[in-house]
Amino acid sequence: MLLLVPMLSQSLWWAEAGYLGLAQGLRTGHYSLDGAQLEAFRPPLFPALIAPFAANPDLARLIAVLLGAAALVVLWRAGTARFGKPAGALAAFFLAVSYPFLFFGTKILSETALLLLL
Repeated sequence: MLLLVPMLSQSLWWAEAGYLGLAQGLRTGHYSLDGAQLEAFRPPLFPALIAPFAANPDLARLIAVLLGAAALVVLWRAGTARFGKPAGALAAFFLAVSYPFLFFGTKILSETALLLLL
């Protein structure tokens, strides 16, 4: 739980602000950043997942962290089913201590959702 404290109340990266803006736009019925031109650069699944929490960036970050935790569980189960318990646990452990996973998993970016869907 203490690992989650540094992620709260961080300033937003440009991409995070883009995803939050798209999520807020989805709440009003528009998939755009300016309310007029449709967004073609980012797919709509991740903004749709965080749309109910788009008013609060900390809650949106928490959703990203929960998606990362779910990806760990899916990796562990898939590794266990395919290669046995030790391999599944080792794969989940290596992902859990991976610096890119820990760093980007606390950002409002679509990569954690992508890991879950792989």
